[in-house]
Amino acid sequence: MSIALVFPGQESQAVGMGRALAENFAVARQAFDEVDAALGDKLTHVMWEGPGEALTLTENAQPALLATSIAALRVLESEAGFDVNRETVFVAGHSLGEYSALAAAGSLNLADAARLVRTRGRAMQQAVPVGVGAMAALLGLEFEAAAALAAEAAQGQVCQAANDNGGGQVVVSGDKAAVERAVELARDPRRLQALRRKLTANRSTAPLFDMDRFVRHLEAAYEAMYARHEAGLPPDHIHVQPLDRPPNVSANDPPR
Repeated sequence: MSIALVFPGQESQAVGMGRALAENFAVARQAFDEVDAALGDKLTHVMWEGPGEALTLTENAQPALLATSIAALRVLESEAGFDVNRETVFVAGHSLGEYSALAAAGSLNLADAARLVRTRGRAMQQAVPVGVGAMAALLGLEFEAAAALAAEAAQGQVCQAANDNGGGQVVVSGDKAAVERAVELARDPRRLQALRRKLTANRSTAPLFDMDRFVRHLEAAYEAMYARHEAGLPPDHIHVQPLDRPPNVSANDPPR
């Protein structure tokens, strides 16, 4: 049997996540301690005590999900003898879950991965001013219908279909007021029974997103990471660029 590990992205977080793992398994506790030490603060306090608004902040949610993912994997390894290198054929992740996948495969150590996703989360927050942008997931609409609904909701502001998650789930993003109008339109029973999901602020709202600023933050984070290690790629080998279409992603895959 072939095994692939797929790690979750933002919006999977919840106050209390990982606490039972830390209380019952020393290897999980160690993983959370490593992340706290790497970040220089008690992220675990926010994870386990809340408030939810603090955990939902991108700069906290991303390292929290990374920490919980790796803690769970370490429990699987210690208690069931699971070996990622021996027993998995692929590791992958949704958005920030890609960093969890890299840490699981040993391509990044946990401390470096935690610092990178903290920087990534802060850069995402800073790329769109707080309260200006928003995203919402619409259920029950295919991409073309969601794009048309977003265009109707824009009314001179920004509102676009940003992510096609498949299975009739499409994320729209843009100005907060416009996204809220899109949600209200989607709730109309005449609009193919689209259902509203939680509206999340301070996220990657693509048309409002300052990509250049975001890339500069990530480049600096990678350079700092490599500077901490005597071995590995020198900083001038680092190149970060946005890839917006699947063919471009494939064309820019590094050689294996």
